[in-house]
Amino acid sequence: MSFADVTSRIATIQSRAYALGVFAPPVAASTTSSSSTDFATALADVVQGADGSSGSVGWAAGSRGRASGADGDDLAAWAKRFTGVPYVAGGRSPKGWDCAGFTHWVAEQFGIDIPEVSWEQVKQGTPVDSLADAKPGDLLFFHEPGGHRNDPSPLGINHVAIYLGDGKMVEAANRRADTRIADVDTAHLVRIRRIAPEGDGVARAPSEVLGAAAVSAYAASSVGAASAVGAASSVRDPKAQLSAQQLVSVLQDAGFSGEGLRTAWAVAMRESHGRPGALSPVNSNGTRDHGLFQLNDIHLGRSISATDVYDPVKAASAVYRMTKGGTDWSSWGLGHSGWAGHLEQSAPQAYARINAAFQAWYDRFPGA
Repeated sequence: MSFADVTSRIATIQSRAYALGVFAPPVAASTTSSSSTDFATALADVVQGADGSSGSVGWAAGSRGRASGADGDDLAAWAKRFTGVPYVAGGRSPKGWDCAGFTHWVAEQFGIDIPEVSWEQVKQGTPVDSLADAKPGDLLFFHEPGGHRNDPSPLGINHVAIYLGDGKMVEAANRRADTRIADVDTAHLVRIRRIAPEGDGVARAPSEVLGAAAVSAYAASSVGAASAVGAASSVRDPKAQLSAQQLVSVLQDAGFSGEGLRTAWAVAMRESHGRPGALSPVNSNGTRDHGLFQLNDIHLGRSISATDVYDPVKAASAVYRMTKGGTDWSSWGLGHSGWAGHLEQSAPQAYARINAAFQAWYDRFPGA
């Protein structure tokens, strides 16, 4: 494939992506941007679908499924999938939520409409007398002495969780613990409410009770991505690779949007082909490059810890900070290693043209 073919194909893909709302059009429309054929192919997979279908980015527009015949067991099983989502005060989505934002979002996926604050959620559903009578999927309400005092009632409710059974619950706990499974805090439990039908002891697969959009949202979320690549990433397996949809979601969860998201996509694909566990050979100065964006050893302990560099969202978040919110990519050029190095050796004229296009692309950003 010639350089002209590559740039033409990328332009076509990008125009379709803009039309679908996957990426925002560039601010300076007259500037040409380019990347590798791997980027073009991966982006085509998102926009069109690797199998020629219409793609699977519809979930990002906020569409959600509606459960059919779902019960408390199904709700509890779904809620458990989101352990690890960051605690964000006022958050209302899997990108980050607080305790009531978590329970509200989970209930919403099952077509259950409850308020967005805990002291109003306690008025929904039917009462459950005690923890001994509680079933998976029930909402547990707490008064934590050190918590806020927004509840005007004598109960002073300031925390809510979802019961899992056997004395366990799943909760968006706090900024230190994020979304986790924990023992029920019986000392501060004040109310229990049932918002879904009592389960039959069997938790069905999400595809059986939720709409396709909700299931796709999970698969494409950072939590779903982590479940797919977590084991491999934990042992730093360079072969672990995010799908096209997962990489988009990881970058969005890190904060990238618009033109910054498009640039981050290109850089991540060029640097690691979307592999969170990528590890370079030893460089000439004795250092190595790590993860999605191939962060160098000099960044470890400064921009990101050595234990986080292979975590896709944490690595992307570090790069989001390093690039001033996706606006300053001066530290990333075409380079002379990996795909670029091979192209430089095998097709120096094509390398020179693509390198010039990359530099023109980056020069559009303040500080680049």
